[in-house]
Amino acid sequence: MGGEMTQTSSPVRGAVGLITLGVLSALGYVYLFRLSLEDLSPRTSQPELITLFLITYFILFGLYLLLITPLVWKPGLDPRHLWFGIAFGLLFRAILLPSDLILENDIYRYLWDGHTQHQGVNPYRYAPSEPETRDYRTDYFQQINYKYVPTIYPPTLQMIFFLSEGVYPGSVVGMKFILLIFDALTIFLLLSLLEALNKPPEWCLIYAWSPLVIKEVANSGHADTVSACLLVGFFLLLAKGKPLCSAAVLAAMTLTKFFGVFLLPLLHRQWNYWTYVFFFAAILFLYAPFLAPGVNPFAGFMAFSNEWQFNAGVYELFSFSFARFGGFEPGAASMLTRRTLFALVLLTAAWQALRLYWRPGLEQTMRSTFIVLGALLLCSPVMNPWYLVWMVPLMCVFPNKSWIALTGLVFLSYTYYYDLSFPWWVKATEFGVFFFLLLDDALPWRRNGAPVALPTLSSR
Repeated sequence: MGGEMTQTSSPVRGAVGLITLGVLSALGYVYLFRLSLEDLSPRTSQPELITLFLITYFILFGLYLLLITPLVWKPGLDPRHLWFGIAFGLLFRAILLPSDLILENDIYRYLWDGHTQHQGVNPYRYAPSEPETRDYRTDYFQQINYKYVPTIYPPTLQMIFFLSEGVYPGSVVGMKFILLIFDALTIFLLLSLLEALNKPPEWCLIYAWSPLVIKEVANSGHADTVSACLLVGFFLLLAKGKPLCSAAVLAAMTLTKFFGVFLLPLLHRQWNYWTYVFFFAAILFLYAPFLAPGVNPFAGFMAFSNEWQFNAGVYELFSFSFARFGGFEPGAASMLTRRTLFALVLLTAAWQALRLYWRPGLEQTMRSTFIVLGALLLCSPVMNPWYLVWMVPLMCVFPNKSWIALTGLVFLSYTYYYDLSFPWWVKATEFGVFFFLLLDDALPWRRNGAPVALPTLSSR
């Protein structure tokens, strides 16, 4: 945090304020639960139900801001009240655990991958729509998204899907429960990490109360919470001086979301040569059960990387510019954009790795991770709301108003399901407000001593 803390009165400084916000938020999640019992599937949702969902979400997001803004500007929450806050965060998750999915269905692919493994079939061998899968199709088969594409989910997630199918066969709630274990563990790991970094422990509530995290995990059952949990565990192990253990955890995290490879250049001050060797050995070990003749475990991921596009801001701006001003055909403009932005992310990682030669330390490494992963997410051709789940733990260490705002703004992308297209104002609002806030804190006369690379919610 840059500058001196503002001496303001916090509405959550006492138990009454915290409980009031908690009860109001709980009522909001109860309403979301009741709303989920309506038909809110991605394919058949009624516009008025989507509107009610978005209104409810933004009310919850407003209550969330009322909680965290004073805690960021003036840390010092009573430890007893912190545990009240964590308890409320767990309660919100419990309310949504049995809810029906809202505008999501990715979890059915998770169930399918676990099911095929229990049938003795490599999940990377067939796309669900292929004739070879007919003998073991389930009653939720029609709910599976993109049945013509082999699974994109790496081995760490496949092992979790296998576990869920073994304990709760074919159960959406069972899968969500297992993912919520990782989600809850993230909260408690954040407490330990914040203590190790000498940061206010109440900043863990940025994650614990995040409506984005709660909706996308407890309701929608997205596995990105596993990535978030392992990312926090990785940094905690670095803080405790256990590089080999951190390498194993980073390998496991990389095989939930491949973004883990972008962290490797940033670890040259924490890891030695043998730690890197151990990391790649762990990657091979985790992939080993899924390697077989005729099986390409990257086929689904490559199809996703080359074809998918959704709610992209920077990507669409570049692609439009190449087509409009460069004279490229749409397909060529898209491919050039992907390559250009990928190169930009690599340059960002290289720049941050170079900076760490002169500014070493765990906190600086985490700051560089925030910058690199933020660049990767902003340059991606796909910006789904749940992708931000693995960014929120970093916001607990570096509270940043632009990124926290984006966890609310990104839900405007659900307006796509009104008629399977985006209203003209959605992306302009979503990314325009985000970049305005990012620029506002980055301007020299607005930083008041905050770090140049990553502005924070500091006093003016």
